Amino acid sequence: MIPRANRLRDSKEFRHIARTGRKYRTPFLVISALPSTNEQDRFGFVVPKRVGNAVHRNLAKRRIRAVCFGLLEKPLGLDVVFRAEPAILKMSFEKLSEEIAKGLETIRSKTE
Repeated sequence: MIPRANRLRDSKEFRHIARTGRKYRTPFLVISALPSTNEQDRFGFVVPKRVGNAVHRNLAKRRIRAVCFGLLEKPLGLDVVFRAEPAILKMSFEKLSEEIAKGLETIRSKTE
């Protein structure tokens, strides 16, 4: 589980990051990020109903969360919102990990 200090919880923060943050788009997900106001990375997850029923949405969220938990070891200095797309259910966990790492590196290099 991601520690409380590393989770985005306020809907205003979600909207602000999703609207004004740097974006990285794939057919599987959209990653929006801004430089963090805290010393820790913070993550938020949006999985709309078009992804599937509650079981599928929770599966997508758990998989993204698991990848993010592994990212806590190397802080990036970002607040990140992930928005899942329906195709995320068809991709392997390894491919998802690669896509997220690639996306965050791309965003980080653009913000520096």
